[in-house]
Amino acid sequence: MFLDSRSSLILEELSSYQGRVFIKTISEKYPLNARQIDYSLTKLNDYLEHNGFSRVLKSNGELIADFDCSEVLLLLRKESRRIYVPSESERLVISLLMIVGKRQPLSLQDFMVDLDISKNTALKNIKNLKQYLAKKKMHLVYSRNEGYVVQGQESKIRLLIRDSVTKLLEDEWKKAYLLALLAIEDEVQVITKKIIQIERKLGFVYSEDRHYVIALLIAIFLRRINDGHQIKKINAEMQEITSTQEYEEICQWFDEDQKIPKEELVYLTLNILSMDISTVEETIPSEIPGFRRALDQMINLFEKQACIVFLDRAFLLKMLVQHLKPAYYRVKYSLNLPKRVDEALLQEAADKEFKEIYQIVTACVEPIEHVFGSPLPKNERYLLTLIFASEMKKKKEEKRRRFRAAVVCSEGISVSRILYLTLSEMIPELTFLSPMSIRELKRVDETEYDLIISPFYVETNKKLITIDPVITRNNRNKIREKILNQLYGINSNHLSVERIMDIIKQHSDVLDERQLLSNLTQYIYEEPEKKFSQGTVSKENPTLAELVTEKYIKKIKRVADWEEAINLAATPMIESGGISPDYPAKIIANYHENIPHIVFGKEVAIPHANFEQAVHQLGMCLLIVEEGVRFTEHQFVHLILLLATPDKNSHLSAMLQLLDLSANDVDVQQIITAKKTEEIHSILRKYH
Repeated sequence: MFLDSRSSLILEELSSYQGRVFIKTISEKYPLNARQIDYSLTKLNDYLEHNGFSRVLKSNGELIADFDCSEVLLLLRKESRRIYVPSESERLVISLLMIVGKRQPLSLQDFMVDLDISKNTALKNIKNLKQYLAKKKMHLVYSRNEGYVVQGQESKIRLLIRDSVTKLLEDEWKKAYLLALLAIEDEVQVITKKIIQIERKLGFVYSEDRHYVIALLIAIFLRRINDGHQIKKINAEMQEITSTQEYEEICQWFDEDQKIPKEELVYLTLNILSMDISTVEETIPSEIPGFRRALDQMINLFEKQACIVFLDRAFLLKMLVQHLKPAYYRVKYSLNLPKRVDEALLQEAADKEFKEIYQIVTACVEPIEHVFGSPLPKNERYLLTLIFASEMKKKKEEKRRRFRAAVVCSEGISVSRILYLTLSEMIPELTFLSPMSIRELKRVDETEYDLIISPFYVETNKKLITIDPVITRNNRNKIREKILNQLYGINSNHLSVERIMDIIKQHSDVLDERQLLSNLTQYIYEEPEKKFSQGTVSKENPTLAELVTEKYIKKIKRVADWEEAINLAATPMIESGGISPDYPAKIIANYHENIPHIVFGKEVAIPHANFEQAVHQLGMCLLIVEEGVRFTEHQFVHLILLLATPDKNSHLSAMLQLLDLSANDVDVQQIITAKKTEEIHSILRKYH
């Protein structure tokens, strides 16, 4: 029994949203009305029943599937090839690529036949394309001999090709459709083999999603070069590319017989350099001046502002090089490619899950921006946030459990690493192999794992569970439930924040929908392990004033030295059971070794230690020394805020507020001169 493309789209959306998706979501994403969705749902349910699956239910504006949608998708791929029907906007992009990547002149009739559209639709499509190109200062012209031609600066046309290719290569069907239209698959396969050879020589693996994009781009660019559409000159800065190992490999690839101009060799190399790297055998060589020093400075700034120390600094540095070396070329030469992970999802991750980490990253990227010669775009900062977050989430390896999961992700190091570590933390019932690409998975013995968890379809004989590529607070409960249900039969009642919101709005007026949604999400998806077993601080990411309560504020005239100040500052928390008595000694010992950046601003010291075993409760104690205390030859302070944190994340909101406080000389002086504890705490409450 055949399932049409529209019904297959509904099944794919159900799979992407872990078996529950709002009809409104589908209608907004695709040009489908309610009647069309109902009709396609009927056909989908007929197909499901025919193949022994339960029906998709429709309830309160939602479609609900109580079966593994990935199994049905696997069946579909085995028995038939879906006919891809592009939307109007996708048809415009496809038409553009047909023109710029053509092997023969194209007429209106070619678009009608190749895209299976009427003459009126084809004329409308050409009109839309002309308007689209005009906005980008390009022109679409037609002649009987050459057909449709895009006129404009070649470098700008290449950038437009990059953007267009990336928009279309979202799944295998769109990719197959585009390759068939351009008749370019053989050329892409040859180039893919060449890129793999470069990987082997340089000792690293490019991320899966960029791999195919770049191969297709180079194939299209080579067609244009052979047709005489060439980049005539490159700017002086691009000469730096000729000193890279990648340029040497490109020159060997295209020998003199192929007559590729040097300018085009540099441009093709730039495309290779801009590819994200997923794994590396050794340290990546970097020809970028001052790059590694800037990375060290950025890590130092992050550690200081977050009051943490990365124990595996070498590994963090390696990950940052893997991400930022290609980002350097993308940013410097305006070659940013949209990630396969939806940017809105990264935005959500930055705003909600990792808001504090993102703010610290933003404050620490100046050394990198100096090397790049331009500000770091937001999406690059979001991905840096994921890298730092992955290291802050890292925990000691636990013993093997019954099921071993291979995490397969085609994204770069940032997204794949955070996906792996979040899953490890969220589902301790499983043992997770390190994240890998599809090509790396093929080199792993199947006996090493029991199932595969991936954001996309993977051809495998093992159990496959598809999930969202970035796990947020909104979807983590569904993902955990889906995985455990498929492995252990563990199932709980489905909870939908959006549905609860709808019910509330039916019976009452909601003054602040956004805040209510946030509160519901936090309540439903709150992780029990993040609650503290002792003390009164149970709120996630508490404020500075919530940590430094009045009982944790102490003021004295003088101290003998900074060591006495640390011991006195720790006393209230020791007495309350928040920290072990040996915690101050650990701070003092570590201060000499690896915490030279203990002072914020001019007046605030933040003594702390990475000794989680001695911390029973998140907290901060404030000691005010009226006469001040010297920490180093150049650091003399009056405020000592002792920090005790059981992890690397829960104190970050308070740290950002403390940074603001340390920069406010007026408030700092008022705290130093205040007579009553209540006055001091009222100043702290200003920072939230």
